[in-house]
Amino acid sequence: MNKQKINAELIEYWFMSSTGPGMILPDGWFGRPHDNRHSLTKVLYGDNFLHILLDKGFVELKFTGPIDVNEESDNLVIRNFDSLLFSRTSYNSNKKIDDKTYNNGDVIFVSHALRY
Repeated sequence: MNKQKINAELIEYWFMSSTGPGMILPDGWFGRPHDNRHSLTKVLYGDNFLHILLDKGFVELKFTGPIDVNEESDNLVIRNFDSLLFSRTSYNSNKKIDDKTYNNGDVIFVSHALRY
């Protein structure tokens, strides 16, 4: 089975069993810690990429390279990517307000509640 497909399935399962996780990007929390809660819209994947859409597509994470996705202490951790393009669109105006590129680090989705 394709590794990116396994990663995508783990992400989908983890979000289904979590309640609005927060997100830590390689340079720190996105928004206020433990305040922002995200919902998974879609996961797309190919041989060398993984694309995560959150919050009805207003938040996008585009990973390239050999990506590792693991569950660690109830959190979902994505690491070992070649690059990550993080994009955010304004909820009010549909205009891009953030575009950041990362070449290393971890992305951590932090569970806010006990999962079932």
